[in-house]
Amino acid sequence: MEYELYHHGILGMKWGIRRYQNKDGSLTPTGKKRYASDSGEIIYKDLRKQVHDRRQKQSNWSNRFMRGYAIGENSKRVLEESDKKRKEYNDSPEVKAWIKKINDFDDEEYKKLDNGDMSAFGDEYQNKRDKLLDERPKQNYNDTSFTAIYKNGHWEYLDDYINRGGKDLSIAYIKDLGYDQKTAEHFVKEMIKKGRTLGDV
Repeated sequence: MEYELYHHGILGMKWGIRRYQNKDGSLTPTGKKRYASDSGEIIYKDLRKQVHDRRQKQSNWSNRFMRGYAIGENSKRVLEESDKKRKEYNDSPEVKAWIKKINDFDDEEYKKLDNGDMSAFGDEYQNKRDKLLDERPKQNYNDTSFTAIYKNGHWEYLDDYINRGGKDLSIAYIKDLGYDQKTAEHFVKEMIKKGRTLGDV
């Protein structure tokens, strides 16, 4: 059996010439023009694909869509630092006491239910539980885990994820893709306007 390999470019392509990015990670004039006119949604989709492609090359497809995997030194450093601080936070006496308070409250509602009280877990329960959630100890780090909590009838990001942990991880991913700091910050700013980060890719 014979095998043949075909590799096609696109009409007008010049091999080895970068259209949008300089070797130092900054944008070329063409790149600046392109991304200046693109919306945050288009930038997000373009960069999401680049992150997935980088993961694919590193892991032969196995981690392509696995969120929270580093693609270079910048994202590795941000993820490791966040994981370390998250563990310290979760192991703190204040957080453990807060979690126990919520669990004890839920246990009382289950007892009501066991006793045939069908009002358990109703609106009154939800209002009290929302107040308990507001007592959550202040988070002292930027959490890169894509985490949300059900509160006030809908899902909310913990500790303003998009503008903190999601922002940090997005900048790190973009720098790992070879863009400079200024370009990375510009891309993230545009994505955040659309409620997007690369922390969920």
